Amino acid sequence: MNRAYKVLPVFAGDVSGACSALYELGGMIVIHDPSGCNSTYNTHDEVRWNKMESLIFISGLTDMDAITGNDDKLIEDIVKAADELKPKFIAITNSPIPYVNGTDFDYIAREVSKRTGIKTFPVATNAFHDYTKGAASAYVAVVNNLLKSKEELGEIESVNIKVNLLGVTPLDYPRENDVNILLDFCKNNDFEVVANWSYLTSLEEVEKSLLADVNVVVSSTGIAAAKRMEELYGIPYVVGMPVGEFAKVFADDIRECFNSKKSKVSFLNAAVDGLECDSKRYVVGEPVIAGSVAADKRIKEGKNVRAVITTEIYDGLKRDEDITCVGEEEIEAVIRDADYVYGDPFYKYLCNDSVEFEKEPHFALSGRVYM
Repeated sequence: MNRAYKVLPVFAGDVSGACSALYELGGMIVIHDPSGCNSTYNTHDEVRWNKMESLIFISGLTDMDAITGNDDKLIEDIVKAADELKPKFIAITNSPIPYVNGTDFDYIAREVSKRTGIKTFPVATNAFHDYTKGAASAYVAVVNNLLKSKEELGEIESVNIKVNLLGVTPLDYPRENDVNILLDFCKNNDFEVVANWSYLTSLEEVEKSLLADVNVVVSSTGIAAAKRMEELYGIPYVVGMPVGEFAKVFADDIRECFNSKKSKVSFLNAAVDGLECDSKRYVVGEPVIAGSVAADKRIKEGKNVRAVITTEIYDGLKRDEDITCVGEEEIEAVIRDADYVYGDPFYKYLCNDSVEFEKEPHFALSGRVYM
């Protein structure tokens, strides 16, 4: 039971991450599940549900359909809904029962696409992972299925560096002002935003992504798509979030990436020489945001501040002295007797009273509790 959660809520699941990433793109997202996932996603993990419509449906998988492998019903239901609603694409997400049953989502997607003439693809989820995995899978599916070619798009005349913002979902950037801060950072540094993936955006914007010179990855949900676009189209990427004094380092790294065509994780190098590696000053959370905030604090304070990473995607996104934690007990063991902790207010309940705590809510963890 060392991975049980007794104090902290669990992070939003991978299905919620996939839905959040695709929410504004005009498609139809089908969650293949008996019931519950849709209301859980809307109620706990989505800030836009009462402001903007999105075609997100539950399949209503029954015991008998699961036992007999009756995929025809799912296909027929999707085709019927698509004929009526005319979505721009169809994405099908998995959940535990069809995952365990080995449901062939590639076949289902091909059959739906053949019958409707609408681009249809599966998104690799199973409800066993956190939101970063689901959003990352959705973004890779976008790269593989929805982008227009450079030949279709033509050229954009611009004297500025053209960028895509990858990994912008309300699960990490819940307020519209959070998105505006990212856009203002680009504007103030003469970076032209081609596409925002994918909050306050549209499919028409995202389709143009191959016109960008550099992908700017602002959360771990965008790193897989950035690597895929580099592999397929040669677009390099820079990873980080503009915050405080680190924002200048980040902007300089984007310019350097444009010139060198070499990808970089910006916050890994934003350190101050001679700092103690075993510091007990921590920034807790998702690795790109936590790493960037920690880098800013190292620059400002001249003290080593370490990222404590609590989400699943972190390969290549951490320094050697940063810490990865799985489950509440591991997090508590690290931060309980810390000197300083920056993170979601729920983490304070794992700390002793003597710990200096700076609150910054993480919507994917605490939802609307602190918004």
